[in-house]
Amino acid sequence: MNVLRNKQKLPGVSKRNVEEDRLEDFKSYAVIQLARYLKKLKINTKEDFKNYSDEEFLRIVVTGVRGVGETGYAYLRMLTGDEKLCKPDTHVKRFLNKIIQDNNGKITHY
Repeated sequence: MNVLRNKQKLPGVSKRNVEEDRLEDFKSYAVIQLARYLKKLKINTKEDFKNYSDEEFLRIVVTGVRGVGETGYAYLRMLTGDEKLCKPDTHVKRFLNKIIQDNNGKITHY
């Protein structure tokens, strides 16, 4: 599998020598862990993911994988067709945070 050759590290992992690298520090390991958990839940298609009977349990399982988190879960929901979600745009978030900080929490119209 090509995914196993990916040497990108998870956010927050220090840059150590390759000899010191731990398998669980790589994004590819997170993908493998997530795939294993989804398989155990009998989730094999995007429809299975989208229609899983216990959404809260699924969220807990997915976000429990180191390197996935709430944003990763929301992104998976979006990719499987959840129309209530969208990927938050970094530039929009920065703009809104700046407005809030500049106005001491009071949002004004621009």
